[in-house]
Amino acid sequence: MLALAASVSASSLRHHNRVPTRAFVSAAAALLNKPHHSGWMASKRGGSAGGGGIFGRKGSVKMMGTSCLMTSTPNSNFKYPPAAASVLEKTTSYLATLADEDEEGSAVPLELVARDKFDAWLATQPEQTKAMLAFKAEDGLTVKHREGSLEVIPAWGPGGKEGGRGVEKVVLFVRKGGLTVAEPFVLSSLPNLLPPSNTYVLVDFEGGANTAANPTLAAFSWAMGTYKMDRYKQKPAKKEGGGEGGADDALKRKARLVWPKGADKEEVQAKVGSTFLVRDMVNMPAECMGPPQLQQTAEMVAALFGAKAKVIIGDDLLKENYPMIHSVGRAADIGREPRLIDLTWGEVDR
Repeated sequence: MLALAASVSASSLRHHNRVPTRAFVSAAAALLNKPHHSGWMASKRGGSAGGGGIFGRKGSVKMMGTSCLMTSTPNSNFKYPPAAASVLEKTTSYLATLADEDEEGSAVPLELVARDKFDAWLATQPEQTKAMLAFKAEDGLTVKHREGSLEVIPAWGPGGKEGGRGVEKVVLFVRKGGLTVAEPFVLSSLPNLLPPSNTYVLVDFEGGANTAANPTLAAFSWAMGTYKMDRYKQKPAKKEGGGEGGADDALKRKARLVWPKGADKEEVQAKVGSTFLVRDMVNMPAECMGPPQLQQTAEMVAALFGAKAKVIIGDDLLKENYPMIHSVGRAADIGREPRLIDLTWGEVDR
């Protein structure tokens, strides 16, 4: 059983003749946004908050002239899907940067070289590669292992000059031990660093980077680098000729990696999806991910996995003997009352 308490607290300045919270917020909004002073009251009655009050219809909040969705509203400046739908859609976005195994033949090798394997690796390289690395060294002579550095090795042609075949491989120098559970993000920078026009396949030199032994962790490490909080970024206008910009196009512009051999795709989906879900929920501002959105997200997750969701809202918390949750969130506005979200999953006798 998993219990989540979702609440929003708001300071109540009702003591010692202080200005009440709502009046204070209305006054502040009047200075910032010049709304009608009673806009929040109009919203409560379901009417229009004339002049653009801080609360628009159906719970849309106006802050500094920009709307943020508490719920989907027809007159909002933002036309994004509800928060819960958005965070769940993001959980599979990484798949656009992973290619099927049948693309391995045309992929550019992405060779990982651990520090303790560097000398052995360097001894196998052609003289042109050694010279190039020496030229880029600090002293211009000594080739050293530089942890985290990325080197593009040209396809050398006759006579030691770069030929017309393009890139032979890309080499990433990693720490001794390479990819481990304690260091799972070794590959996470690569989706944004590598040239996006190519597809890559992992090559672990002498197993030093530990990716061949941990293909599932390698896929997870790569996928984690594709996360991006872009919910509030305006999508580019539709291009002439039918092209359309947006988050999907941004993912397509990232480099792609062939699924590591032996990777458990279901395990990767579970780990990456849950991590992206939590990241989006944490990164969203509180006015867009309050108690109702947390409830909606929890209920959608419960529906995906056949779990049961029980929600206790507002004053019902007192009836069910949850006074502390009620006390923390009792000053919240109507529609954002504190609540207890109780998810039950699995067999009763286990």
